[in-house]
Amino acid sequence: MEEHGLTVSEALVWAFGELSKALIPFARGESEFLLMHVLNCRRHELFLNARRLLTPQEAHLLREAAARRLNREPLQYIFGEAEFRGRAFKVTRAVLIPRPETELLVEEAIKEAPSFGAGSLTIIDLCTGSGCIAVSAALEFQCEVFATDISEKALDMARENAQRLGAAQRVSFLSGDLFGAIPEKLKGRTHMVLTNPPYITEKDMAGLAPEVKDFEPGQALYGGSDGLDIIRRIITETPAYLVPGGLLLMEIGYDQSEAVLMLAGNSAGYSHIEILKDYAGIGRILKARSKQQAR
Repeated sequence: MEEHGLTVSEALVWAFGELSKALIPFARGESEFLLMHVLNCRRHELFLNARRLLTPQEAHLLREAAARRLNREPLQYIFGEAEFRGRAFKVTRAVLIPRPETELLVEEAIKEAPSFGAGSLTIIDLCTGSGCIAVSAALEFQCEVFATDISEKALDMARENAQRLGAAQRVSFLSGDLFGAIPEKLKGRTHMVLTNPPYITEKDMAGLAPEVKDFEPGQALYGGSDGLDIIRRIITETPAYLVPGGLLLMEIGYDQSEAVLMLAGNSAGYSHIEILKDYAGIGRILKARSKQQAR
């Protein structure tokens, strides 16, 4: 591609052709996305300004971004941000890219918040990553959030997102392995535990798309040979932290509903257990209510 004399329309055709030849999924939409970010404009402006010439700098940026995408790097990492519940979260390869399925977990938490009565809620977010769950909860309903992660780089990213989005005063980010980072004072006093833990099986790890396998952090994906290593721990350890009637909301793998229901059902800590389905009708979120007695 020449770095001068190219119109917006021609740049779109070029980008679409390059992505199509490389068999990049959704090449048309992705070519528009690439150009929208390079030109810092909205989609309709691409077509309103179809005859505008790209500057040499814009053409250079488009070529660089397209080359990274052709290498199967996700667009979110190329441009450094991902949308979650209408907010732009900064992301790097230190954290997972937020997914629409995880938004359902936050939606369910918001729906359940009034059941705990008036006043501020206490929430724990395990495996916080980019902080998308913790920050969204802090901003969307009145709560204090304690968010943990074993990765220091992930926590740095989460803290930055909380600061950028105005939630820094409501979220405490703690370094450690699951509940090992949580203060003892929260035992029996937490209203909800929210988490999107690692749950990919050893077999499924090998078959992941290059965008995931080669770029997203394996530590945040791999859940052991059956994908349930971290899930087992969370199911076992959560009841000690919940108030009576408190909730565990946990994202799970597409084929793990039966196993997770059995794990939660075998625990003495829950009174009501169900699996919520995602937009595709796949069981995606474990919802389990604590039956522990007040301490």
